[in-house]
Amino acid sequence: MKKRLLLIALIASFMLGCKNDVKKVEDNKNEVATEAESEEFDEHIKMTDAILSEKHEERTFGDELKKGAPAVDIKVVDLNGNEATLNDILSGDELTQIDFFQTTCKFCIQAMPDLVELDKRDDVRVVLVDVGESVETVKEFMKKQEIALPVVVDESGEIAQKYFISGFPTSVFIDKDGILKGGVVGYRAMDDMIEVIEDMNK
Repeated sequence: MKKRLLLIALIASFMLGCKNDVKKVEDNKNEVATEAESEEFDEHIKMTDAILSEKHEERTFGDELKKGAPAVDIKVVDLNGNEATLNDILSGDELTQIDFFQTTCKFCIQAMPDLVELDKRDDVRVVLVDVGESVETVKEFMKKQEIALPVVVDESGEIAQKYFISGFPTSVFIDKDGILKGGVVGYRAMDDMIEVIEDMNK
């Protein structure tokens, strides 16, 4: 009887040890995944910042698109297939943040909840512009992600070229008078974006 009880105790101790080891392995996996995601995010920021400083030095966006100058007009389509121009999507009362994205961009998706919150502010309106994808693809994406923001589609990528978009996401800021205020390439945390918006509103 004592031998049987001792055997049961040994088995229980072994099983508990295994369970703890499994938990440690899972915790380590989660920690590694978090570190990997953090490194990927850091690399994304470095890459997009490098692109910005190389191609958009002084944030002029090219010869025809300069900060402080009238923004280049655009022709896009909404999710119902209706054409829209820059005047159609700009806010008449506040700054408009035009966010260029793609449905397969990890950091674009990560930024969506923040964009929804930013759109609730009184000093900015957020409009999404998908680049190079079909209306149906974007419509399915918006439905799946449950993103309640106005969105238009630049299927040909022509508008992205006009605005010298070199990475996703990229936010371009245009004031109520249609003047280009500046832009930000890459995902930014909410606090950073609020600072950018406040700066663009000056």
